[in-house]
Amino acid sequence: MRKQIVAVGLYGMSLLLNTERFPYAGETISGEMLSLEPGGKGFNQAVSVARNGGQAMFITAVGNDIFGKQFFEMCEKYGINGRCAYLQESKTAAAAVLSDVWGESRVIVAQGACRDVTAQCLNFCDIPHQAIWLLQHEMPDEVNLAAARVAKQTDGIVLLNPAPARPIRKELMPLIDYLIPNWGEALTITGMEGEVTPHQVAEKIHTFGIDNVLITMGEQGVWVSQQKHLGLRIPACKVHVEDTTGAGDTFCGAFAACLAKGETVEQAARYANCASGLSVTRKGVMSAIPFESEVRQFILEQAAQ
Repeated sequence: MRKQIVAVGLYGMSLLLNTERFPYAGETISGEMLSLEPGGKGFNQAVSVARNGGQAMFITAVGNDIFGKQFFEMCEKYGINGRCAYLQESKTAAAAVLSDVWGESRVIVAQGACRDVTAQCLNFCDIPHQAIWLLQHEMPDEVNLAAARVAKQTDGIVLLNPAPARPIRKELMPLIDYLIPNWGEALTITGMEGEVTPHQVAEKIHTFGIDNVLITMGEQGVWVSQQKHLGLRIPACKVHVEDTTGAGDTFCGAFAACLAKGETVEQAARYANCASGLSVTRKGVMSAIPFESEVRQFILEQAAQ
């Protein structure tokens, strides 16, 4: 039986804009509006879980406004079992996502209700046993810590994607089974700088008591490190990059979905690497997160190159 995957994170509405280049300070430039769609790292990852064959539950907080009232409708649309706390005095989170012609992105997030949520909001949820928990840094530390403790009390597994980058609370570290940072986040967590290798960075993270580390590095692929095992670099897929927004979220959700199916860490990482690689060939976020059938076909195409 497949494990359920519980994502705890930010839900909000995102305005996606495309422009030739990013503006300088004080400059106004022309752009193209791509879409207005639900987002947030937690929601994106839950969508990736659902599209890649996982059973996704999503826990968040929203405000008493139009975007908050659309929450369950959006969950149903994307195949997610949604749970939320309504915070009457807060606004639902919102984000502005700006992408340029080189596929790079800039994101501004107003966390709204997810900034104000407390650990007590987890009390309204029916917690599944032996679930995989998927956390990010868009929720307050106390919420992540409470979620990780609940996970351990119910024989669950904890994955943390430490984005946006900030140091991890010491109390949380021994509760983390899988840490999935990008390169910049990994350096922030370790405090390392200069000419360091992925192996050195991962080894430093292992000293924090975290057994499994997956560092996503864009064109440099993914570094997979398991305590007491040699590290492994998985090469990036050969693709033309259109938009990198949401690539990390696609990876995290796809990786969790594979773990829930009983795949090994390496198998899950290789699949997630391809899911992420396929996502950057598309514009937007929701429209870019691929379905399992698309990823399987993409894997065959990559192997044929």
